[in-house]
Amino acid sequence: ETDLDAMIPDEFVRNISERLSLYSELARLKTPEQLVEFKIGLRDRFGPLPRQVERLLDSVKLKWLGEQTGFEKINFKNNKLSGTFITDDSFFKSEAFSQIIQVIQTHPRAYALKQNRHQLMLICEGVEDVKEAINRLVRLSKPEEKDKPLEVQTNEFQK
Repeated sequence: ETDLDAMIPDEFVRNISERLSLYSELARLKTPEQLVEFKIGLRDRFGPLPRQVERLLDSVKLKWLGEQTGFEKINFKNNKLSGTFITDDSFFKSEAFSQIIQVIQTHPRAYALKQNRHQLMLICEGVEDVKEAINRLVRLSKPEEKDKPLEVQTNEFQK
């Protein structure tokens, strides 16, 4: 969920059937490479991408990174990124979760954990845009990035 203006605007793709078809195609994408191809296809067919389309594509990246991080639900609203971890006990015993805890401990101003009933949530306050939200999750999901500055960029998600 997001409060961002992330969509394919009427002015960009005027035909509603075509716009709905593009949303369906986007929902079927599974890899960063497919997303890059989708983006290139949009540019080739319709011209430069409006900001709303860029945000929509970034939101897909954010969703994928959230899943890789171990979230069953992710929200980005009011400059706050929150992710609800899956409830599988084996995840909390995993190396991946240990690495997440290490990053949180190293950067306590960037991340916080919150227990909400029977679920654990990760909270990131002051996240300005989707690209920063992506960078915050990259730090959690990619252990080789843990010692790099928060502004880290990755090739597969920044194309």
